[in-house]
This record gives sequence, structure tokens and C-alpha cells, in this order.
Amino acid sequence: MLLSRRTAVIFVVLSILLTQLALAHGGSKSPAVGTIKVSLDNGMLNLDAYNASLHDVLAEIAERSQIEIKYGEALPYRVTLSTRNLHLEDLLRKICPSFMLIDEVGDNGAISRRLYLFSRASQQATNTPNNVIRAAAAGGSTGEGGRDRVISTVASSQDDSSGSSKHRPAEYRPDELLVRFRPDLEPEQIEAFNALNGATVIKKVPALSMYQLKLPDGSDLTAVQKTYQDSPFIEKVEPNILLRLPQVTPDDKYFEDQWALQKMMVPEAWTITTGSPSIVVGVLDTGIDAKHPDLIHRIVDGYDIVNQQAGIPEDDQGHGTQMAGIIASEGQNGIGMSGVSFNCMVMPVKVLDGNGTGTAADVAEGLTYATDHGAQVVNMSFGSYGHSEMLNDAVQYAYQRNVILVAGAGNDNTDLPAYPAAYPNVLAVTATGPQDEKWPAANFGSHVAVAAPGVSILTTAVNGGYLYGTGTSHAAAMVSGVAALLKAKNTQYTNVQIDKLLQTSADDLGAKGRDSTFGAGRANAYRALTSSP
Repeated sequence: MLLSRRTAVIFVVLSILLTQLALAHGGSKSPAVGTIKVSLDNGMLNLDAYNASLHDVLAEIAERSQIEIKYGEALPYRVTLSTRNLHLEDLLRKICPSFMLIDEVGDNGAISRRLYLFSRASQQATNTPNNVIRAAAAGGSTGEGGRDRVISTVASSQDDSSGSSKHRPAEYRPDELLVRFRPDLEPEQIEAFNALNGATVIKKVPALSMYQLKLPDGSDLTAVQKTYQDSPFIEKVEPNILLRLPQVTPDDKYFEDQWALQKMMVPEAWTITTGSPSIVVGVLDTGIDAKHPDLIHRIVDGYDIVNQQAGIPEDDQGHGTQMAGIIASEGQNGIGMSGVSFNCMVMPVKVLDGNGTGTAADVAEGLTYATDHGAQVVNMSFGSYGHSEMLNDAVQYAYQRNVILVAGAGNDNTDLPAYPAAYPNVLAVTATGPQDEKWPAANFGSHVAVAAPGVSILTTAVNGGYLYGTGTSHAAAMVSGVAALLKAKNTQYTNVQIDKLLQTSADDLGAKGRDSTFGAGRANAYRALTSSP
């Protein structure tokens, strides 16, 4: 048979390669399947393995190196490798898909080595060298009272949904991080990684796979955050941003009437529906005055996220009671006032403390709690100029479960995006006065969806009283009340349909059509209830 020159060259090259492979094996037969030989020479490892189970290979390495191995799920890998004079970490890099190697210092000063193995690598991990950690795990209690430390500020660099490139500094807790680990990690692997960085778990929000971590006093938050961020075992990490109530002083208690209901045509809407006890509005705020005569019959059990207590959370600030009264203060009872949707129920979820301050972790937990416990509408009359991805995840979690989300745009007369109002799928509400004018301090911008009355709004106060308040908080509560009426009218309406109805039925204000001052316009309850989605 005649061979072409190209075929002959290929044949010669293959012959040389086969000869070299035979010489490398001393001319003998291939080793048996499952062959493993591990030796240790002056601290360096040698390995000869042929089609051997990774579990078996690691067991031999562990015996020679005196390390403890912690497996995740079964590792479906086999090893064929012959190598000499490698450090343990270098050998592990060659045979393990993903791992952590941790040196831990015991109480007696003895050092133990522990190897954590993972069956699947995330996209980040596949592009990152295996994680070798050679440091003593920091121990000891972080103590109590960390939540009361003086806060710091950092400029927000996260892009926002409004398209604005301007930001204000975001406040955050200087000793806390919010972290999401890869889903394939075992609890003890997460515990070991946290211990290595001296972090303890304050709480976990299972719905978001989010951990709130406390760092030791004096920790460099930026450095620890980078350590987590650079690890292939972390999906997301960020500071625990603070959210606050707007700074507003209540108005004169002797204002003449509830002008806002007339302006929004709420009495006309009541000819269609006054709400239903089956419709629950989650009020994420400071709690509620559960004994108020205009609220006592309109409350379902909620939760105190701040103090981790079930039941109806006490209002030690007053703002939550005000929001609940605007939304669902009992009507036709011969006393006080009427809420926009006075036959609906409110679920108080305390996410803000007595100073009107809360964290992204607490708000995220509160939002998932309200969602999972039946709230169809959620009112969030607070904000921060810091963008939290974890809180945005909670917002999208609720929205994907058909919850209508309403938030105040803020009271700083700026177009800077405040959150949660500026997150996607949240109805951001600005405030107007009796003449449909913009309230001077109300925020504006492309993220604003609608406006609503927010000046001198009569509402309930703690200790059974009433007051008049002003702000985008109150405007947001007005819109939450209309959203509850829409849901009561037709329980089959989706949150997308209700969002659309609230905006398309609004009375146009300012420049013709949608604008950055009033959004789609001032909400009109009657037009919303008589429109089709």
C-alpha cells in the first residue's frame, strides 16, 4: 500500500508518541483500574493513580497528610495522574473541582487541617483557582450591642433603575455584612468559612438564602467584604444598608377635614367597594397601636422583625400607626376617621426601631414574611439612597408572588433615586397638596410612578389619638389603600394589572402626559375602580 507524504508523517509521529508512552511505563502493561499509590517525602507528596475514585485518592492523601476531609455531595470523579514532589495545596488543585483547605487553631493551640470539598463549581468558581485558605480561624464571641454602634457612610456605586448617575452617601452598619453563599455548600462549610473570618450569623432569611453576619469589633469592613467577594464560594455580599423614615413634623391636629379623600374621589369609589377583610395590606414600618379604637378591628397578626417576636408589634415611634390609619382606619363606626380601604385588614410588620431606623436585612426579612403570610399589598413608607441588592432580591421575590408594592419617593426635593421606591416593580409615590401642586419637599424623577395627596393628611396616632401628617409616606399609604380597593373589587387582578390601573387612571398633572414631577398623575380611586386593566 502506498502512503501519501502527509499520511506518512502522521504515521511516524503517532509511532514516536506510542513508543514514548510505552517507555514511560517501562514497556509493561497499564496498571489495574483503581490503582492508588501515595507517598510523602520530606513534606512533599507523590501520587500514582489510574482510573481511581477521587474519594479513595483523597482518603489516601488525608492519611498521609493528617487532614480531615468534609464532603458535600458525592463527587463523581475518577483520577488518572502520576506526579511528584507537590505541596498538598498544589496536588489538590490538580485533582479537586473545588475546595477549601483551612488550618484551625484549637483551644490548646494545636493546629488541625480540614479539607472541604464541593461537588459543583459556580460560574465564578470555574474561572477562579481553587480556594486555599491557610490562616487560623478567629474565635471568640462578638458580644451584644453591635447593632447600636455608630454608623458609617459610603458612596453608593450601584447602578439604579431610574437611570440617574447621581447618588447620595448610603448609611450602613459598620460591622455587618449581608451574604449569599453558593447553594451547593453544606451548613458546616458555611460555618467554617464564617469562622475563618471571625463572622457570626445574626440571622438567615431562607427565602432569599441571605445571611446577616456580625463581624468582630474593630474589623475592617471593606477588607472583610473583599475577602468574601473574592471567594468563589460567594454569590453576593454587601454592607447592611440603613433605611430611615423621612424627617417630617406632624401638622396641626385641628385641620378641618379629610380633603385627600375628596380629591382622590374615594367616597365615589366606596359605592363600588369599601374593601374586604380577605384583603391584607402589609405595613412595613414601626409597628402599630393595636388598641386604637379605629384600628383594633382591622389588624391581623404580624411580626416584630427588629426584636424577633411574633404577634402584633408595638409601635414605639408612631409612624406605623399613621400609615395603618390612612390605609384601613375603620369606617362607619361613628368615631374618628375613615381609611381609604376601611374594610380591608392591615398586617403590621415592624422593620424600623423607635428611632425610625431599619436595616436592609430587616426590611428584606419583613418583606418576605409579609409575602409568605398572605399580604396582597405592601406599603413601605421609608427609604435610603443606598442600593441594596439583597433588598432588591426581596422586592422581586414579593413581586413574583403577585404582591403589589408601594413606597414613598422621599422628602428631600431631589430626583436622586431612593430605595425601595426606585427598585423595579415598586410603585414610587410622590406627594401633592390640596391644589394638586407638588409638595415642595417631595422627591421627583423618572422613577416616580404616581402622585397622591400627602399634605395635612388626617390619620391615627398612638395612644388612641389622631393627627395630621405630611410627606410622601402618607401619599404612599393613600395609594396602598386604593390598591387594596382594586384587589377587593376583583381578587383575580394581578399586581401587574393593578399597577397599570393605578397609573392609567390617574389625573394628569403638570406637563401633558407622564412627567418626572408627578409620574402618570395624581391617583384617582373612582376612575381606577371603573377602568379595565
